[in-house]
Amino acid sequence: MPDILAFVALSAFGWLRRSEICKLPRDAWRETDDVILVAGAVAKTRKNRHIPMPDVLKLWLSACELNGKSTFTRSSDPDVTGDHLSKLGKLANVSIPHNALRHSSISYALAFPPNRVGKAMNNSAGEICKHAGNSEPVIIKNYRALVSEQSGAAWWATFP
Repeated sequence: MPDILAFVALSAFGWLRRSEICKLPRDAWRETDDVILVAGAVAKTRKNRHIPMPDVLKLWLSACELNGKSTFTRSSDPDVTGDHLSKLGKLANVSIPHNALRHSSISYALAFPPNRVGKAMNNSAGEICKHAGNSEPVIIKNYRALVSEQSGAAWWATFP
């Protein structure tokens, strides 16, 4: 299943939609400051956004073979990559709904702040909405208080 690890990592720990990941060029990861730039042409909202990378995401992407690749996934079609993820889920006997990893990352970030450069990130709804490309009311309505702080801590401690 090609490039599924980078796809999963960016969804689960980078607040990215699967359609954004499939269009995201590899050089969107600015390794000098560990920020992912989601250009307006890639973003659902058509607005640029900068996503500061949590430490766990950096570790997962470091475990991927990204050297020399121009993109994070082989297919620019999110349905193709989503199908790969669904097949992986079936092998594990779990159903993975559309953008479920992204939704989980938002909920877990609100419950417990991920670390960035060893320090807790700001996990207010206002800050998370900037990373996820949503409005603050949407974040509060759909993602707040869905998971426990303990579950959030476990999510952000899922290292390769």
